[in-house]
Amino acid sequence: MTKENRRVQMTKRMIAEAMTELCERGETVSKISVSELCAIAEVNRSTFYKYYDGPEALFGEIEEKFFSELSAFMIPNVNADIATGMREMCSYLSQKKRIARIVINNNVNPNFPEKLFSLPALRNSADIFLKQCFGKRLNEKQTKYIYLFFVYGGYNLMRVWLNSENAEPYEEIADTIVTLLNSFGTR
Repeated sequence: MTKENRRVQMTKRMIAEAMTELCERGETVSKISVSELCAIAEVNRSTFYKYYDGPEALFGEIEEKFFSELSAFMIPNVNADIATGMREMCSYLSQKKRIARIVINNNVNPNFPEKLFSLPALRNSADIFLKQCFGKRLNEKQTKYIYLFFVYGGYNLMRVWLNSENAEPYEEIADTIVTLLNSFGTR
């Protein structure tokens, strides 16, 4: 890696850290100005615009990095059962709580939960789980609704957990989600 590349990476890291700091203070991405980011990161506006079109583009890069790292973390469990998949995702979120909170709390994309639960390890686990629990008792539309219930219910449960001051261990929250899912399959 050249000195120039290291400098670019360091500058982008400082700008991303400024975004993280502002989000932790309760600022929303849409209200964060380039001037605020530059003041905290101690870079010029022209430097910021060299890499990003605006704060939303910066947040998009932070989100993509989060997804990329989470996906890589979960790859060994791509064919695991739903309990293992949920535990691995909750383990990662627990380890990366700071960035997970920022990405989850500041996301304005209404399909974000579906994107999160569409990671191959979780999607494969959920598909296997639904087939095991319900077999052919459900039509395609019912299966979709149960999956969406799992996605949005699980997402909101994890969001509340991540923002809790005295959060339960990640294993407990993962097991709670799986227990709720299992209760559907026994009906």
